[in-house]
Amino acid sequence: MKCIEVKDVSKFYHEKRHNKNLKILNGINVTVPTGTIYTLVGPSSCGKTTLLTCILGLQKFQNGEIKIFNRKIEFNKTSKFSHLIGYMPQQKSLPSNLTIFETLQYFGNIHLMNQETFYERFEMISKLFELPRKDKLIKELSGGEQRRISLAITIIHNPKLLILDEPTVGVDFEIRDKIWKFLTTQSKETKLTVLITTHYLNETEKADRCGFMKRGVLVAENSPNKIIQHFCVNKLDDAFIEIYSNDKTCFDDADSNKFETFSEEHEDLGINKDKIMIRHQVLKGLLLKEWHRIKRQKIDFVTIFIMSSAILGLVYILLGSFPNDLKVAVVLSENLQKCTINLNDKLSKFELCNNNTKLLCEFLNQMTDVDKIIYENYTEANIDFKHGTIFGFISLGSNFISSLIENNTKNIEIHIDSSKIFFKDFVNYKIFSTLEIFTKILKERCDINTNSMLPYMQVTDLQEISLNFDLSKFITINMLAMAAFITPMIYSGLIIYECRSEGIWERTYLSGVKVIEIITAYIIQCIFVSLLVTVEIFIFLIYVLNVDVLSHQFLIIFILFELATLGYLSGFLTSIFFKTLVGISGFCMGIIMIQFMASGIMWPLETAMIYIYPISYSSPLTLSRQLFQRYKAKILQSAPKGLSEHLKRVVQLVKSHLSSFHIDTEKDVILYSNDGAALMKKFGFLMNLPLHFSTSKNCNRLTLKRHKRHD
Repeated sequence: MKCIEVKDVSKFYHEKRHNKNLKILNGINVTVPTGTIYTLVGPSSCGKTTLLTCILGLQKFQNGEIKIFNRKIEFNKTSKFSHLIGYMPQQKSLPSNLTIFETLQYFGNIHLMNQETFYERFEMISKLFELPRKDKLIKELSGGEQRRISLAITIIHNPKLLILDEPTVGVDFEIRDKIWKFLTTQSKETKLTVLITTHYLNETEKADRCGFMKRGVLVAENSPNKIIQHFCVNKLDDAFIEIYSNDKTCFDDADSNKFETFSEEHEDLGINKDKIMIRHQVLKGLLLKEWHRIKRQKIDFVTIFIMSSAILGLVYILLGSFPNDLKVAVVLSENLQKCTINLNDKLSKFELCNNNTKLLCEFLNQMTDVDKIIYENYTEANIDFKHGTIFGFISLGSNFISSLIENNTKNIEIHIDSSKIFFKDFVNYKIFSTLEIFTKILKERCDINTNSMLPYMQVTDLQEISLNFDLSKFITINMLAMAAFITPMIYSGLIIYECRSEGIWERTYLSGVKVIEIITAYIIQCIFVSLLVTVEIFIFLIYVLNVDVLSHQFLIIFILFELATLGYLSGFLTSIFFKTLVGISGFCMGIIMIQFMASGIMWPLETAMIYIYPISYSSPLTLSRQLFQRYKAKILQSAPKGLSEHLKRVVQLVKSHLSSFHIDTEKDVILYSNDGAALMKKFGFLMNLPLHFSTSKNCNRLTLKRHKRHD
């Protein structure tokens, strides 16, 4: 019985440029009897490698039929023959970061070899091919040594059929001779069948049969001696010239009858009928390979996983902190250049409260975190402001303190560079907070009644940013979701690309590893990587941000683990769809930027157009970020006041500044005259209240939208 039988097989590719089918195999017929060495000879691009991949089920063919051991071959369905076949591809297809022993052990595990048999075969093959020491890394070997390792992998499990694609390329003459002696001995003693492609015609003479291919067609098939005799030449090289130069052929089917002696053996070859879904030894081999890779690339591995903490650390250091040394000018008539001490601690009540100049000094001393520059001339301050020398300036009249005590603040004038929004709001906040602190000093030290003074000063506790608020923590926690997602995505994408570029997947699949086993191995890796990222960020929360997470630790761990898992799977899918490193890197960067923008991390989603919402909520970061946001309010600051408290403050403000108004507290609506519209809008902005403005003929309407409180 024939070991390999190829009948009228045709394969073509569709060439888009010329819109036609390009034939690679054109009705080819090949017969490889059992227990023989069959060499396939032909020029480059004649279809030799394509024929081998079709025989192995790695490529589809359009017409014809292929049989191995008298069983029909189907595309991607050769796992039942895996333990009977050893395949050596034209590429080296070796894991570069594993040692010689680890590489052979990996393939021994996925071929389900027991330990004793593996060590026996390893010692025999090491002596036969004169392999280097077993602890030497694959990437440290020469090209010829790597070819020997590749051949050793092919025969480690003692297969019945070897399919070798140019195995002796780059191998020295002595080792090449040993390889052929091994093949011929095994063919005679153990009925080993070998299908081999080669460019060396002197090797072809050692084969039992040889086939000559030309433009996807077998033009000659016979034993080397018969071919030499047929063309009346002395060497196979001369016969090769006759075949390819003069388009001659040579077939002798009768010669193949002598190879039929092993036909009865095919029924006892033991086709793999293992119905176990996941085999423990195969899974062990897959995981060990990745563990060895991590050990050899520990610097790269640690660098990738430090990235999460590095991103968060940079965000914590660079973003969210209040600006320092902002140059703000103060224009006033009094000479206060020597106002450098905290007068509140040095002066008596009489000295402080009966001297407006010293009170003004105290007011300026309370304005911290800004670099105050005293100007005596309004024009000079305005010129420096326009030239950008100072960020802004405050003009205080000579009777500023008196006006403040009398509840009249018309003598304060503020000029700030509006192009820098965050700095502008910060300076505004510092001025208002300074006024609040100063009014408390007046009340406590000078017994000046401040109950009706500047009502808007009493609502600063409603604002999210307070004197004790750590904006760096606030922003960093907002970035946790992003950091947990990015690291596993980058890691999985690069690792899978590396495996595929080395050609390990193809050899692993042809060794009989099931898809479910590969997926299971990657799921275990995913869990490991996700746990690592989760623990890393969790530790960052506790020891760097000093956040108390004990009351919600399981929720936080779940969110981080879910994000890391989704990130790993995203990298996995990206590396499958994109074949190049540039494609994988570019797509990952695109995903990161889209997630960053569409999930509300950079800017609130409420400002986006409505058709962005489906994209946003399909992002794994959106809901996770929202969960973090609801939790971080408890971490960083107490919950805001209820709606009734907000309403009381609004009423107090309106009473102080508006002459006519009507309040409907049940409907949370305030009706007021048109004169107060600008003030109310400003007040809503300062307090960050959910205000809605609408205008009618007679009055404006201010509505406070209710929001549920999240405890």
